[in-house]
Amino acid sequence: SALANVRNRRILFGALNWGMGHVSRSIPLIASLLEQENRIFIACNPAQETIYRVYFPHLTYYSLEDYPFLFSEKGFRPVDFLRRIPQLFRHIQREKVRVTEVVGIERIDLVISDHRYGFLSSKVESIFITHQCRLPLPPYGRIFQFFHRNLMRKFNACWIADDQILRLAGKL
Repeated sequence: SALANVRNRRILFGALNWGMGHVSRSIPLIASLLEQENRIFIACNPAQETIYRVYFPHLTYYSLEDYPFLFSEKGFRPVDFLRRIPQLFRHIQREKVRVTEVVGIERIDLVISDHRYGFLSSKVESIFITHQCRLPLPPYGRIFQFFHRNLMRKFNACWIADDQILRLAGKL
């Protein structure tokens, strides 16, 4: 697997802030990367850091701004999302600046983003982790699929957080 080949690297990792699913699925990944003699730096919000520190108290942490919206109890609402698209793109640009800062400070040579569209660097290899190559949206959500695909293509590689046999993430 691609993960097994990542050894002796200086890695900056960041997970999406929409709930703690992204954090919980990244814990075994980070543990594997540490076992492979990588040095990990985590960029996250305070709530995520609280969880990560339980498992990785010795790592270096950098603050990272949350994405500008959350899902409501009703789930994804296209109207809410459309209103916040300008905020989202401004956030993605700020996130790229933050990643560039940390890449320079820590001499990072690999960036891993768990579904954070702006968490990448033009200076080093950047990997996007997702469990949704196609977002589960109604037919009128094609514009969101277009943005999702184009933003994913900016990364050097995309890792699918799933198993080919068990298909835990469902239809990809």
